[in-house]
Amino acid sequence: MVPLPESPQLPCFPECVEWILQNQQSNGSWGLDQMDSSVTKDVISSTLACVLALQRWDVGSEHITRGLRFIGKNISIVMDEQNDSPIGFNITFPYMVGLAIEMGLEFPVRQTDVLGILHLREVELKRFVTENTDMNIYIRDEEIMLDVATCAMAFRHLRMNGFDVSSDELSHVAEASTFRNSLQGILNDKNSILELYKASKVGISENELILDNIGEWSYNLLTENLSTDWAQRTSIIEEVESTLKFPFHSRLDRLYHKWSIEHFDSRGSQMLKTEYLPCNVNQDLLALAVEDFTFSQSVYRDELQHLDRWEELPKGESYSEQVQIIFSALYTTVNQLGARASAVQNRDVTKHFIEHRDEGDEEKVNSVLLLHHHSGGYVPKEVARKAIQMSVFPYMRELLRLVLKEGGVLPRAGKELFWSMCKLCFVFYSDTDGYTSQVEMVSGVDAVIYDPLELQS
Repeated sequence: MVPLPESPQLPCFPECVEWILQNQQSNGSWGLDQMDSSVTKDVISSTLACVLALQRWDVGSEHITRGLRFIGKNISIVMDEQNDSPIGFNITFPYMVGLAIEMGLEFPVRQTDVLGILHLREVELKRFVTENTDMNIYIRDEEIMLDVATCAMAFRHLRMNGFDVSSDELSHVAEASTFRNSLQGILNDKNSILELYKASKVGISENELILDNIGEWSYNLLTENLSTDWAQRTSIIEEVESTLKFPFHSRLDRLYHKWSIEHFDSRGSQMLKTEYLPCNVNQDLLALAVEDFTFSQSVYRDELQHLDRWEELPKGESYSEQVQIIFSALYTTVNQLGARASAVQNRDVTKHFIEHRDEGDEEKVNSVLLLHHHSGGYVPKEVARKAIQMSVFPYMRELLRLVLKEGGVLPRAGKELFWSMCKLCFVFYSDTDGYTSQVEMVSGVDAVIYDPLELQS
């Protein structure tokens, strides 16, 4: 599955691919001893891994077919809890199934069986958390509580992963005065202030005054640090600048990942229990992150190639059933919104969704211009723009609460997709609109799909 660094379209280990092609068993599996006819979860997992590798490099179509047929024939073994499972099977196998579906493979089994396998991972993760972890006890660990940056980071990550963690866990640093009296405050630890600022942005209700207080005083301290330490241009100062410029709800994951990799300081990464990670461990972590990002770029380029093929299809046909579903949902949604808006405004606004034009330059009515005009011109347009953006923040907080809330009709994956689209739209319209001012949008796309990583020397 690992591509050649200088040529992502080729496998990094072609001899492994060749071994897979030469070692499939007569029943379609990989991993079975010819003298042993038993089928285990380990064999099924190995078979699927080999199928994915062949599909990734577009070789061995017959091998893939036989492998999928073997898996389909023995799918009951996967779901049978009485059969011994390799360590982590209920995590890794559903992931591989999901990856196979994304790659366009179809299993010769009922759709309910596929859904059941995909559900195994979620059940296993919840079981592990329920049996082994009390997150509130974890975040109250004495060492974590004493390290402000770690405590803030733990709170943010736990909450963003759906755990019910109260903002009261940060009450000991709710005021700037209490932080200044801590060790990190005395040392003016910018990383701790930054992590507290990030944590303040994952509020999910209107009554989280602790987070509001932390957000206010940490923002002021970070702004002061920028003005006094600007000339130093250290990695932490650059991260502060980036965090303040791009709010939490407008930070796109892959762009942020690239920025983090390019600004990673392998000499200064700390962890609890030891003073510093060994430099070689940091370098290994960096190498892993680089490999993951480079691989994701090759996947995105492959997906773009698939999109280009749509133009070659006969009229009325789409690339796959999934494409038809997505297009139908998007088409229906746009037309429904257009019809409702047209009825309210007494004019056809449907085309606005499809052929967007720059409202600001043509002085079309929008929220910013309305606020500007209703003030008699007293409120400048830029001030009005910021005021409108601030009015959106409470709704983003409410949306985040709905995304992280357990249960509901929409599955978690669907909620996260909706959250990602909202962040993308916020970025799209943050300064102007991405249709008429495409420079930043195109540079962002290039950064994620085409531009190589520029690591620190």
